[in-house]
Amino acid sequence: MTKVIGIIGLIGSGKHTIAEYISRKYGYRIFSMGTEGVSGRLTRKDGLELTRQNIQNTTERYRKQHGMDYLAKLVLREVLDSGCKKALITDMRKPEDIAVPRKYFGNSFLLIFIDAYPKIRFERLKKRNRKRDPKVWKEFLDQEKREHELFFSKSLGMHDFVIDNNSEMEKARKAVDKRLKEKGFIANP
Repeated sequence: MTKVIGIIGLIGSGKHTIAEYISRKYGYRIFSMGTEGVSGRLTRKDGLELTRQNIQNTTERYRKQHGMDYLAKLVLREVLDSGCKKALITDMRKPEDIAVPRKYFGNSFLLIFIDAYPKIRFERLKKRNRKRDPKVWKEFLDQEKREHELFFSKSLGMHDFVIDNNSEMEKARKAVDKRLKEKGFIANP
């Protein structure tokens, strides 16, 4: 059976950094529900620029047209079609994004919540300096509010464990190694 790790967290929490670490160290293949994956492809298909607002609006429209679990089913299909035995899904946001793989993979699905304080996340975003990232604190807070309203308010309690990513990355990596080993998703860190 395929082992699947899902990663959730708010913008700038370090989701992709942790996903890339797990992928490199343990051979998990990354599948994205976000800008680099399903949501971005749907937004580009509609001829729109990849702004945070366009991506959010596009995914909401597709969910309304095809069901709230539409994106999760697309990613599930990608995982199954790939034939890989170790998959990692990033950018999960809604409860349906989590429920679909959890139902399909059962105990072979694990959801990690990457957590960091808002000020730390904002500083990371400023350093990352992507076009679609907020540039000022008020913009960050407005975006945070919108993401909570659209996505996260019901999903954040669905995780199997939390990784605190408020300090140096090495501490978060060690916590990931320990928890993945405890849950049987890796042999040895």
